Amino acid sequence: MLVSAAVVVAACSAPPEVSSITPVAMLANLAPSNPEVGSSNPATAYPAFRRPDVEPCTVELFNNIEFKDLDAKPFDYRPPDNCRGPWSLVLLEGDFTLTGGVQYDRTLTIWIGGVNLFFGTTPETDGATWSFENDLTEYAPLLAAKRTGSVLLENQITEIRPGAQVGSAKLVFYPESGNKTSDIADAVLALSSDDSIGPTKLESGQSLLAKTFTLPTNIERAYIDVYAQSQNVDEQWYNCLPDDVFDQLQALPGSKPLVEGTNLCSGTSYRETLVTIDGKPAGLAPIYPWIYTGGILPQLWRPTPGVQTLDFEPYRVDLTPFAGLLSNGQSHEIAIQVTNAHNGFSVTGTIVLYQDDGADHVDGEVTTNTLEAEPDPNIEKTVDTVSAITTSDVKTNTERNYEIAGFVNTSKGRVRTQIVSNHRFSNVVSWKVSDVWTQQVRQNMTVTTTTQTRRADDEPATIVTDEIEWPLDINFQQKDYDGKQATYVADVIQRNNLRRSVVSPAASPATSRLANSIVTSATSIIDFVAQSGQTSGDKGNASSVRLELLTPNQCFVRSLEAADNKIVLVETPDC
Repeated sequence: MLVSAAVVVAACSAPPEVSSITPVAMLANLAPSNPEVGSSNPATAYPAFRRPDVEPCTVELFNNIEFKDLDAKPFDYRPPDNCRGPWSLVLLEGDFTLTGGVQYDRTLTIWIGGVNLFFGTTPETDGATWSFENDLTEYAPLLAAKRTGSVLLENQITEIRPGAQVGSAKLVFYPESGNKTSDIADAVLALSSDDSIGPTKLESGQSLLAKTFTLPTNIERAYIDVYAQSQNVDEQWYNCLPDDVFDQLQALPGSKPLVEGTNLCSGTSYRETLVTIDGKPAGLAPIYPWIYTGGILPQLWRPTPGVQTLDFEPYRVDLTPFAGLLSNGQSHEIAIQVTNAHNGFSVTGTIVLYQDDGADHVDGEVTTNTLEAEPDPNIEKTVDTVSAITTSDVKTNTERNYEIAGFVNTSKGRVRTQIVSNHRFSNVVSWKVSDVWTQQVRQNMTVTTTTQTRRADDEPATIVTDEIEWPLDINFQQKDYDGKQATYVADVIQRNNLRRSVVSPAASPATSRLANSIVTSATSIIDFVAQSGQTSGDKGNASSVRLELLTPNQCFVRSLEAADNKIVLVETPDC
């Protein structure tokens, strides 16, 4: 499947001065909460954004919309009349409540001009109230003109699941009152299949989301922010097995509810997002193992959702080595695809451009590109049956090393960019099957990317090193399955560790670090007939959440503990 469109963008007339490296916020998208002991409302450890000490302007996008069907809800956006910019901070703020009963976790997306502003999922419990805040300051050019927008939350109402989300969202603009504190892009473009309605579904590893662009002829830096959300069979892709192993386990008694719940799935356990320009590899975006509030076992996430569950963070791919190519005045196809997508992934991308304010035209070229289009995972698998007990172990390991480098001749001289990246993925899925089904998943994804930017051959380079680590441990058990109901026991450890270090000739070395984790366990009885997969007997749950954020100008630590669906501890110590 190929989804494509044509886009033409004119050069900017007077772009602002920007720094050589765009800072990537450790927490650009948040689902903040004010957790209280005794509350059963969804609770996260995220802080709210710091607001400037100036009076903001507010633009309402939609107010108290009730989502009871599959239709996108359009709205008209126009910039605030009383503060037209520049802005020091632009926040998207949303507030939602689930009313009328329980509901499946649903995907929520918000768009303006085809550009995605929010991508996340919803809680399942009746009465759940939750909020989000996204920093859109860098996307300010998108918000400087009237545009059509939409919000999409596909929600099917049934007798057993009658709940409807009711939500509102607004943009809050803080006028610039002093020195500029963040980069503002010159152009923000949508890589989406439709300018008003939702993400694009990729049903296989060969499916593409692609657009043809004619871009400005003076690009200095280029990025693409990528979302790739697993859905349907792929929802819990980290559980998935090679097709032949899946076929053997699926044939065993008791497999049906596990297959329907995607605890048991095919297509192998490795997924990645590949970005291409004119059909050639241009960068990789690893896929975070998000677990939605109905994932694995719903009671695991009440009242503490998993990492980023309510508000996803996109992965930014640096396309700056291709700036000269993209600036040549010709049309270029930019595309994303998901390796091993197996029905399927919902994807979108946002292209972010910074332009040379001293030249209408720049040139340059890509000097090195060693990124291969296809990974080469090593898969070791065994399936044994002894005395009516079947055991299966599948180990998947993949390592991707590549270098992409290029230069662009700007009004300030030649700028060279070199990106060196290492991606390491390991996953072990183990099953032991008798009258009890027992599963273990041990997964980790690490990425180290070093970007060197040099403005002159005789000047020191600015070196930015980004490191991510995404460990995931799952223990899961199904027992007492009688064809109508079963008892489930599960525990999960999910982490998101990020570190960025910057060495620049213009400033002192700086390091930022984020560590976000949840440790959770639950036991429940699930009724597959009368309750259509809902819990009919909750036997208890417990979780602990911790967030540590350290940057050169901010330190924040918060810990939460929950038991039996309620918050029992909140700690926010001084750093």
